[in-house]
Amino acid sequence: MYFTWILVILCVGISHGQRNPEQSLQGQQTYRIRKGKDGPIEPSGVVNFKIVKETIKEHFNDISGQIQAKLTQIGPVVEKSSEDIEDLKSVMQQIREQLGSLTTKMARIEQISTWYKAQNNYYYKLFYNEVIYAEAKENCKRLGGQLASAGIRDKNVRREILPLVKSGRYNTWIGLNDIREENTFIWEDGVTATAGSTPWRGGQPNNWSGNQDCVDMSASFDWKLNDEDCAQTFKYLCEIEP
Repeated sequence: MYFTWILVILCVGISHGQRNPEQSLQGQQTYRIRKGKDGPIEPSGVVNFKIVKETIKEHFNDISGQIQAKLTQIGPVVEKSSEDIEDLKSVMQQIREQLGSLTTKMARIEQISTWYKAQNNYYYKLFYNEVIYAEAKENCKRLGGQLASAGIRDKNVRREILPLVKSGRYNTWIGLNDIREENTFIWEDGVTATAGSTPWRGGQPNNWSGNQDCVDMSASFDWKLNDEDCAQTFKYLCEIEP
């Protein structure tokens, strides 16, 4: 009996002297891992979630820092690439413009190859479609020239290109008119006509019927200059400055 009481007292003392593992971390959140079917082979233990959380945060900060460093390295490259792309676009636009200009020049060279080059280095061509003065003027302008002016008032050039005019065998518009002011004739290149540079037929210009403001070279007047109604339809002679 006496031995039994001693054994009970010893057991109770041992029980009260042991520390609870779940209380040993002094209030920290804990979780007891139990060995399951696929669990760890080590004995059961305790996970400190505060340490896990801080470890994950530390790794996250480390990765975030690495990403930020990479972005810092890539930024200038991307910016430089954007500048290079803009420069390339600018260069390509210049090339397109130059090619367009070259194409236009080549087309003009091909076109003007059918024109007659006179001693003043101007190019001349007679167009056989019969149109009013304003349309003839616009057609020459569209081709990069004007109704013949410089070559007509220069007697040497006029003599040279006269066979070209005669080949049309019909009245031909040239670049001379007094549309703005009566009896003040202006060449299409802006030069004011003078008696010495304007081979009028005798009696011309006469502004017959008060409605003759444009000038042609008339077949019936031995290809001398004659003022005519601008609404008449004649062939026309264009010139292109060198």
